[in-house]
Amino acid sequence: MKHKNLRVLIVSIITGILYNVVTHFLVRFLIRGTNEWTLEMGDTVFYIMLVYSICAILGSGLLCFKDMSKSEIAKSSAVMVLYYVIVLIFEKITFEVGLNGLFSIYTLLIMPINIYSTMTQITLRYFGNVWIGVALGLCLPFVYILFGKKQHSEDTMANDRIR
Repeated sequence: MKHKNLRVLIVSIITGILYNVVTHFLVRFLIRGTNEWTLEMGDTVFYIMLVYSICAILGSGLLCFKDMSKSEIAKSSAVMVLYYVIVLIFEKITFEVGLNGLFSIYTLLIMPINIYSTMTQITLRYFGNVWIGVALGLCLPFVYILFGKKQHSEDTMANDRIR
């Protein structure tokens, strides 16, 4: 990918689409043969999607960010966080003014954020605080920094070329 500043956003869009597809088929599998949703089904979906999210972040981190430096990934993650904040503001404004008809647009806009949402739900489940989850969600794109190249080795190579 040429646009390194958008890489975290693009990877988040792809993993978010896959997240939605997996969730859709998982729910369809769970509700076949029944016409009611149970708490156990909800827990099953939650924990399976939590494992999927962790695997998707680890897999995409290993595949998509090995050629980027940690500072480049940080900049790209900041773009994702900015997008996340814009979507949150859009959600708050539309729901506050009663534009619930825009829910389908919001569903599309939130797709890149979906991969992080299961992990932010943990804070809601165990701590009961939505804002801790939002803060965690804003920090999660920066996890990809762990998969970047060390800046030091690039600087050393550049200095060796100068000499």
